[in-house]
Amino acid sequence: MWMSTIYLEDLMENIMNYSVEKGAEDVVLNGFKKDTWLIRFSKNSLDISRFHDESWIEVYIGYRRRRLFSRINVIDEETAKAQVDHMIKSSEYIPPYPLYTNLPDKQFNYVIVPDTFVDEFNLDELAERLSNAVKAGKEMRMQDVSGSLLITQTKHIIYTSTGNRGEYRRTNANLNLRLFKKKDISYVVNQESVDPSKLDIEEGVTRQGELIKKVSRVSSVKPGKYNVVLSPVVAGNLFNYLSRGLSAMFIMMQNSPFIDKLGEKVLHESISLSDKPLLPGNPGACSFDMEGVPTRDLYLFKEGVVNTYLHNLSTANKFETESTGHAGFVYPMPHSLIVEPKGSSSLEDLFIEVKDGLYITNVWYTRFQNFGTGDFSTLQRDIGFIIKDGEPVEAVSGMRISDNIVGMFQRVVEMTRETNWVKWWDYRIPCQMPYLALEDINITTAF
Repeated sequence: MWMSTIYLEDLMENIMNYSVEKGAEDVVLNGFKKDTWLIRFSKNSLDISRFHDESWIEVYIGYRRRRLFSRINVIDEETAKAQVDHMIKSSEYIPPYPLYTNLPDKQFNYVIVPDTFVDEFNLDELAERLSNAVKAGKEMRMQDVSGSLLITQTKHIIYTSTGNRGEYRRTNANLNLRLFKKKDISYVVNQESVDPSKLDIEEGVTRQGELIKKVSRVSSVKPGKYNVVLSPVVAGNLFNYLSRGLSAMFIMMQNSPFIDKLGEKVLHESISLSDKPLLPGNPGACSFDMEGVPTRDLYLFKEGVVNTYLHNLSTANKFETESTGHAGFVYPMPHSLIVEPKGSSSLEDLFIEVKDGLYITNVWYTRFQNFGTGDFSTLQRDIGFIIKDGEPVEAVSGMRISDNIVGMFQRVVEMTRETNWVKWWDYRIPCQMPYLALEDINITTAF
């Protein structure tokens, strides 16, 4: 299935040489070759199967202490050189970057992360499994099963003007489907994997369908404080936003609740959140960041304590430390987020632990009133459940979590030993998350 990137690599070499000849101080070229397969299904039938391949080069040029960025989508030497000329010309109109930092003049050895690339998979077999999942939904009296399976194979190549060369390959398979008992009664099934064959497609429908098949109506809840259980999809959403506050760029902008908090305990001691880009089988695995700095596994929070800020070369220079290998072209960011399960509980155990409360299965439109304090709200998507006497007994909609994101994760009660890789549409970072039980969460209504 894999297509050659030889011409892409040749073009990157020519762009590098041309940029240096034009006087560039620092050059980083990130070349990408991506093959994408999409199977979409709606109204209980498969309706689209599509293949798409693309290549592009993301260019960083440091020129007279200006930072210049561009993306070359047309893989053509003449077009690429014209883009470099345009970038250097545009430097006349921007001031020097006050945090300008040269690329490190040393050679790196990049780790090739194992078990992150699946060369071959059977698309027909996957389509059949999706059809079986739809049938399983119909047998459970679901009105509709809709969603998509998106598979990508990506080769990422990096060239730097300091002589570093590296590449890695990764497969990502994202299953995202929704079960509709009725128009207003839906439940999400979301999974992320490096191996499409290991997705629990049929089992996911059956397991979640059991929870909603007996639901006949949807009610609402009164605003107030509730004990809640969060699904891995919800946990992934919230930890994505929480980890944003550890980006050194947002620390510098005074736009984080973790300013001057290194080494301080800010979350419940059960929360150890790590980024492990060198973990085998990690859907977010990568060998280097966008500046060519090698990645490494590290804790963001260790037993509730702020363990590190996330740095690129410029922020590391400002903080008088080293890059953590988290450079994005805009700001440092994690590659993956993993909560280490501390409990020995199952989801059913969490319901018993909560006893009376709410089970929130999915959220969207997460918005912050104040990034500096962590005050936020997020809107319920799909149905949730009222938990009574340790059992989810009634479906609810129209909830909104309106709380402080740091304070929420100070009130963790328990979590499951089971974790799931998820990646939802409104966050791009793959997350390995348990189910979490929290207490005294402020719930308001959506409207």
